[in-house]
Amino acid sequence: MPTWNEFTQHPNYDTFWQKRSAIGYVSYPQTAMLHVGGYFDQEDMNGPQLMYWHMEKKDSFNRNYIVLGPWRHGQWFNGKGDSLGKISFENKTGEYFRDLQKKWFDFWLKGIGDGKFDEAYCFQTGSNVWKSYSAWPPGEAVTKKLYVSPGNKCSFDKSISTAYTSYISDPAHPVPYRMPPIEATYGRGSRWYYQDPT
Repeated sequence: MPTWNEFTQHPNYDTFWQKRSAIGYVSYPQTAMLHVGGYFDQEDMNGPQLMYWHMEKKDSFNRNYIVLGPWRHGQWFNGKGDSLGKISFENKTGEYFRDLQKKWFDFWLKGIGDGKFDEAYCFQTGSNVWKSYSAWPPGEAVTKKLYVSPGNKCSFDKSISTAYTSYISDPAHPVPYRMPPIEATYGRGSRWYYQDPT
């Protein structure tokens, strides 16, 4: 109840939430930090990236790292992580991450290993391979704008962006978030992680 009340009383990112943000009270990486995020995180896709970016500005000791994978919220901590619904990544991304995580903690907590880690480890969907980078975003990255184009397509060409797309949002018939029967999200025996929405 208290958390729900706070959400209803402060629906926007006002000073109430700003005071509670880690960005406000963690000013620099005082110890090694490994920010982990999922591209398909339904709860917080941007938080790990924002915190990494905030810490990176003051990382004079090279202790700030990031790992981004093709996961829903928390999917990296157990299981194979080889798919998201019917989308196969042809790669056990969860196992890869946990192996990397063990090496990282072995070094920073136990002094085991050489401590040579890349700045960023990111799974590239489509090619289905892990990539590592000495900086994040990579120095060679180019930011491009994506525009709506005719036929429900996208284009990098602004000149054809007179198209639009629309849909009807009907609260009486919402897009299903979870398939019946609705079970406790993290309860014993819950199958909601694995239900196929199709």
